[in-house]
Amino acid sequence: MFLSMIFAPVSKNGPAKIKDPGLVNMVKGGYGLYDNHRDALMLLPLGEHLLENLANELEGEFLFWKAQEVFTGIPEEGGFSIASRSLKTEDQLPLVFMETSGQELYLSCFLQEETHVEEYQEGLAGAVQEILELFGLNSHVIREHKHLEGNWEEFLSVGLATGKNSWKGEAGFYCPDCGWGGKGCSEIKNPPLNSADTEAPENLQEVHTPGADTIEELCRQLQLPPEKTLKTMFFATEGEETSRVVVALMRGDRKIHPLKLARYLGVPSVRLAAAEELHQVMGILGGYLGPRGLPEHILMVADLSVPGLTNVAVGANKPDYHCKGACWGRDFSTPHVTDLLLLEEESPCPLCGASLRQTWWREAVSLGERKDLQARCPGVDYRNGEHKKKDPRFLLARISLEQILLALFEQEGPLPPLLSPFTGYLYVAEDAEENEDAGAFLEDLSSRLLETEMSLLIDDCTEKPANREYNAQAFRFPWSLVITREGLAQGKLLLRGAEEEEFFLSPEDLEEYFESFMGTDELYPE
Repeated sequence: MFLSMIFAPVSKNGPAKIKDPGLVNMVKGGYGLYDNHRDALMLLPLGEHLLENLANELEGEFLFWKAQEVFTGIPEEGGFSIASRSLKTEDQLPLVFMETSGQELYLSCFLQEETHVEEYQEGLAGAVQEILELFGLNSHVIREHKHLEGNWEEFLSVGLATGKNSWKGEAGFYCPDCGWGGKGCSEIKNPPLNSADTEAPENLQEVHTPGADTIEELCRQLQLPPEKTLKTMFFATEGEETSRVVVALMRGDRKIHPLKLARYLGVPSVRLAAAEELHQVMGILGGYLGPRGLPEHILMVADLSVPGLTNVAVGANKPDYHCKGACWGRDFSTPHVTDLLLLEEESPCPLCGASLRQTWWREAVSLGERKDLQARCPGVDYRNGEHKKKDPRFLLARISLEQILLALFEQEGPLPPLLSPFTGYLYVAEDAEENEDAGAFLEDLSSRLLETEMSLLIDDCTEKPANREYNAQAFRFPWSLVITREGLAQGKLLLRGAEEEEFFLSPEDLEEYFESFMGTDELYPE
């Protein structure tokens, strides 16, 4: 195809106020434009071609999962609409539909009632990771919980590491030692060890601590490290008909993630209790509140780090006083123990204990059972071998083609051949611009190429030779085919490809050469 036949506005400037390197490079390469009014990426012909290739490759992978392509116009609920009309017997399962909508690909998976959805979910996430790895993209599986229409659900997401300027990216963490990846709300299943477990219990002692309404000031006055203190925080529930005040306990050197507390309580969200709410419950303001002597109707929830704490400082429930030597089980306890930890940089890794580092994630895939959809779309069932009615298990996967494209353009180097809109970009180099034979060679070569199945973009319109060199970098096609002065003397083209490889090749050998690469991973980045 000739460049004059395709709208590809290559630019040396990215969109204003956007620092996401993937989005910037897509705009510079003529693949898309950024609409600041809608905060949206608009794909141009090159970008649409790339998107279509990516969708085709993913759909090909999902064929192994018995996925069938459909179009309903309502991709989240469309699978239910089909299954309610056509699912009858157990032998039809698994029933998997895939539908592309805009820049997203959806998989609706209906499974036998006895299916271990968690294993299926992990397998599907792993399949996506494998194909992303073929494209040179390293990813992490991240577990998180979301509250949807009255239910907390665990989701798996496949995250692509990015930078803090990522458009639509989310803050998160990774472990440089074991490779774990997650977010601030990721679940901790193994409680951190408390060094105080082996200490001999001390007597409880009330101490005057004027003005010590922060952990820092309390530690200064009592000359204690933060891990030898206990935070007693009061929260109010939200999303319930009547708000409740609850207490959360956390070791003093750590922070509470409100989402984790809300999940444990089964409410949409929680917030810090207001001063008037504290006064109504405790009769005093915060800063000196502790876990001892609380009203019986107040629920107390402890983080995994709290059981076993020995000889810690706690609030005495009266202004300007704390208690030293408080011990779990003797002075305070609760049967409600769960993970409440807000992960931060340098927090211990949930798997290996090494210090976490901060990163940002592009969410490439989100997989969940979506009980909210199942509640909105009843009437899907099947008969098992004994003719008993059963409800299928359901899993919805939403794949962001947009975020995968941005990740591809964030990394350096050419696009993978199976995804690239064109295999190569053909142009006349500056040193051959004034050569009379260059134009004739380009014209003759173009005629030959158009009769083959080779997918090349031929530059017939860029006036400035220097801009052609820029185009070659901006397009990111796997190969550049360059008519140079040296090559003209030999009747050959200069080929530039991955890893800065370049050599001369005759036009007669081009098609055979490129066919040797298509369908292999030799040109994929390591």
